[in-house]
Amino acid sequence: MTHVFVGTTALFRDRDLFVHDGSKLRRFRVSAPVQAVLFIILLGLVLLALEIFVIPGFGVAGISGIVLLFGGLVLTFVRQPSLSSLLHDPEARQGLRTGIFTVVGGVAATAVLASFVRRLLPKVPVFNRLILATPAGPGRPVAPGIDPNDVWPFAGTVGVAVTGLKPGGSAEFPYADARKATAVVSDGGYVEAGTKVAVIQVRGNRVVVRPIGRSA
Repeated sequence: MTHVFVGTTALFRDRDLFVHDGSKLRRFRVSAPVQAVLFIILLGLVLLALEIFVIPGFGVAGISGIVLLFGGLVLTFVRQPSLSSLLHDPEARQGLRTGIFTVVGGVAATAVLASFVRRLLPKVPVFNRLILATPAGPGRPVAPGIDPNDVWPFAGTVGVAVTGLKPGGSAEFPYADARKATAVVSDGGYVEAGTKVAVIQVRGNRVVVRPIGRSA
């Protein structure tokens, strides 16, 4: 991250930003290190977006995006961040430590809150009508009024990928006397459309499939 930061900072120079607040024009000085931090955060977001929506699987782009985003957010806690200040300025090092603890703590708190909200929403009258009810015992959630025994697709069901799985997408499986598509996730990275897949795991509304060959 240090090498990336130093190289990126060299691309920028101090700039004046003018903002009109309704009564007069105000000038703000945006230093080169601050611009570099903003660029690192933006680059991390772009790499994550490419990994999710464009590049199959999860690899270098996704990991690099996470590292850049994490590093950029941490550096926002350092006043005028630079390699020299991080090495020699106690206040900058303290800001770096504060940033690390804050960002890590924020991620952990978000995960805990998301888990709490996920458990709480089904109990709220306004939202429980929008959430699929879960039958007792293992199996996928089904909508109210649907026979819990009519859970589909089962583990072992063989179908065909309708779209490319990156790793998420759609696959079509036999359903009664017809065929029906559903959302699936591949356990082996990218799978081309038209490839035969088999259901290897069903957990909640998550259907995990594995490619077994190209459909004829």
